[in-house]
Amino acid sequence: LSSENLCCLDDSASLKFRNVKLKTEDEFNFRCGRFDVKDYVTVEGAGIFSYESSQASRIRSGSMLRFSSGITFSYAPTNSLNNSIVMTDTSSKLLLENANLYVGDSGLQLTNGLLLLKSLNFLKCKSTDTNCGLVLGDGNKNNNLFVNVMPGGSLKIVAGSLFYRNIED
Repeated sequence: LSSENLCCLDDSASLKFRNVKLKTEDEFNFRCGRFDVKDYVTVEGAGIFSYESSQASRIRSGSMLRFSSGITFSYAPTNSLNNSIVMTDTSSKLLLENANLYVGDSGLQLTNGLLLLKSLNFLKCKSTDTNCGLVLGDGNKNNNLFVNVMPGGSLKIVAGSLFYRNIED
């Protein structure tokens, strides 16, 4: 997978991924448009999957987006919004399995779904601003992001901050 062999030409374009495995050993830049994840989608390899689009992409109900096998998922959209990875509901899952998560200046806020941590994962945030790290939840109980740390799973914070904004009962 490379930016030359799969891309959206402008922000009105969209890709629909369903039961696919994407592998990159280089840097793949998703610069414009959006994608929808249906069922089970894996992104793996020793490269970087860089999300730079100003459009919101979705992980649909009952679906999982999995980053594994040493891949780096870089979230740094051009419009500085921190919520362009949308989980439709609590059955939408984002799985980090032996992956690196890089968060750009705007931060990354995850709501509604389930974050799964399997194996050792690393978090690095560019900004040191207290509102621009990895944000779990948004202060609205209906939008809580659930986190499941599986046996042997962890998220090591290398730089930046993790903010827990879920509302407890």
